[in-house]
Amino acid sequence: MNSQGEQPLLARAELTWTADGEAFNDRYGDIYFSCAGGLAEKFHVFVAGNGLPERFAQGLTTHVLEFGFGSGLSFFATAHCLMQTAPSGVAPSAPQLHFYSIEKHPLTPDEMRRLLAPWPELMPLANELIDQWPDRVPGFHRRFLVGGRIALTLVFGDVAQVLPEIDGRFDAFFLDGFSPRRNADMWTEAVLRHLPRLGATGARVATYSAARAVVDGLTAVGFSVNRVPGFGAKKHMVCGRLDAPSARPILAARRSRLDDPVVIIGAGVAGLTVARALARRGRSVRVFDAASTLGAGGSGNAAGIVAPVMSRDWNTRSSLTATGLGFMRADWQALARLGRCPQGGFSGVIQLARHDRYVVRQSDIAEDLGFDPTFAEWLSADALSELAGVPVPMPGWFFPGGGWLAPTDYLRALADDPLVELVFDGAIHAIEPEGAVWQGRDGHGQVIFSATDLVLANADALGTLRADLGAFVTPCRGQVSTALRRTDVPGATLLRPLMREGYAVELPDGRRVFGASFKAGDATRMVRNEEQQENAARLAALSPLLSQVLPSIDSWQARVSLRATTPDRLPMVGRVGLESEDQATGAVPALYVTAGHGSRGFTWCALLAESLVAEMLGEPAPLPVSLRAALAPQRFARRAARRAGVSVV
Repeated sequence: MNSQGEQPLLARAELTWTADGEAFNDRYGDIYFSCAGGLAEKFHVFVAGNGLPERFAQGLTTHVLEFGFGSGLSFFATAHCLMQTAPSGVAPSAPQLHFYSIEKHPLTPDEMRRLLAPWPELMPLANELIDQWPDRVPGFHRRFLVGGRIALTLVFGDVAQVLPEIDGRFDAFFLDGFSPRRNADMWTEAVLRHLPRLGATGARVATYSAARAVVDGLTAVGFSVNRVPGFGAKKHMVCGRLDAPSARPILAARRSRLDDPVVIIGAGVAGLTVARALARRGRSVRVFDAASTLGAGGSGNAAGIVAPVMSRDWNTRSSLTATGLGFMRADWQALARLGRCPQGGFSGVIQLARHDRYVVRQSDIAEDLGFDPTFAEWLSADALSELAGVPVPMPGWFFPGGGWLAPTDYLRALADDPLVELVFDGAIHAIEPEGAVWQGRDGHGQVIFSATDLVLANADALGTLRADLGAFVTPCRGQVSTALRRTDVPGATLLRPLMREGYAVELPDGRRVFGASFKAGDATRMVRNEEQQENAARLAALSPLLSQVLPSIDSWQARVSLRATTPDRLPMVGRVGLESEDQATGAVPALYVTAGHGSRGFTWCALLAESLVAEMLGEPAPLPVSLRAALAPQRFARRAARRAGVSVV
């Protein structure tokens, strides 16, 4: 979850099944729940025990933090109650339930189906989640359910390590891990003292356990605790209330009016994923772009690949691409359900070793970090050749959940919402605060928009509006080649996207997209013959057969676009400037940025848009605190100032 060398290995839950069909966790020596009354018990202890039916009946947005997702039965009991209790007939403008759950030993989809089978009334929602179940890698995994009414954020990792990475205000805590006697690590003072930091005023807590250590621990951190009747034969359980949450500041929501459109400058993948995240919450959006059509910039190539980045220390890029891939894939599926299915698919991506030293290094990573083969598997050249459909020269990674998409189709799908207005030929030459709004002006000095919330998503043009931020964004020229492959050579169809120094994707119409050059600091857009030759060499390095079945290089097409990168190869995402009371109340307008995504935009932009919008609206974030700090827009200016011994806001 950070760059400190933590391994992503998450041990599986160790299950055996009793004669009466109950799941027994061998690691903790206890059952998950009783098949006889398990759902009713979860409802009694956690849903009713935290007063959630009353909150749902009032239509209140509710934030829950759970220790121990397990089979998800407590979550499904909560979601089922929401669906049965919340006022009907009014479409929500934002998720009505934000449910965060920490799990150290995630179950497999098959194990979850078997555990939940006794409750058919839960299976429609359970299947919706299982169909987008996260890969077993550490991190925050957000999924939307029931058309966006429920936002579930699964946090895979050890509770003591991930709690400091969670920020937000929660109305209810489900302490649903195994008992203190069997899972003592979850009940330590170091863990429990995070609850007042994260609790809203009047936050509730509930747990099965009525052990003296639990009562004393919750009391010590500020809860008023009561033993109340337990479920069935269990005499007692514990409920509590937090009347004095921590004074530690939590990022405040902007007080902008819901009918004020958010303005976004830039209609590429960075800007339009933000537009989708806002529209999902019922917010109207105006997106300005200097071009006359979608896909005119770096987001307009014929194909984009979605895949994770491997590293031994599981650094920020690895964590962000792994969780970003899962979120993007789930959102792509959601667009398909809405009938806005962009061209592409997620049948896997192959990443070949670049050279022999790379083989040793990457195969060691595969052995040391213990990935599930459903996420990443190190395979021989022969095995990868079978998956690719063409012979490949090196071993490498296979990412079964990776894929590709047609960028312009994807942009159309993101923008296809009645709450999203696209303004083309809308070049903005200057922005300036005017009272409580941002104003944007055209080349003649005319005011084109006023907005309380403004998002800059204009890639390498960021510096034209904010020179202080643009100083740390470098344009990188990239030339991509496209050619129609010959059909008279058998066994030359590329079945999956293939990557090495370059990449290749086979489109359904028989065109092959490959490249790409990467010229840092070069902002020219003219096609160059020498870069066509370079792309030919990259294609041959993937598989000699791929280049042998193409027509003469003179007939190839080429497209040049600019990527925007930063010195540490991580994007800038978030609010510009420090939080202040004026910003929180809306006395001054708020400025946000999402830029510098390089060649990873299609993998992580959808997730980063969620993070930006959560910051804008005061929701709990879908990213760890340390990762958001690593992406802070003004990090480079602060580092430079520290080196110079100067203070910077």
